Amino acid sequence: MLHQSQIGTTAGALYTVPANHETIIKNIKLVNNDTEALWVTLFHTTGTTYDETTTILPETTMLAGGFGNDDSTITMDAGDIIGGDAEQASEITITIYGDEIDVS
Repeated sequence: MLHQSQIGTTAGALYTVPANHETIIKNIKLVNNDTEALWVTLFHTTGTTYDETTTILPETTMLAGGFGNDDSTITMDAGDIIGGDAEQASEITITIYGDEIDVS
């Protein structure tokens, strides 16, 4: 597991590739822990831009108690970021699985 947290309402970094590393993301899981449907958005950026130009999951509504699973491969360089935001803080859990490779 590379990362697990609950997504906030302000778009921001969730996972950043460490210096001297590359990361291959193999799976991203999203879980809506709330009793109502909520939207979530995910981004892949090399900086602090969290908008339609860096979106990898456009605003998507998750059913109450629902989950999403993305098995697509994402290759990332040092400093690259997976970011996100959600309709309500601390209700959408993201878990990122993959490999960090030391390239130093």
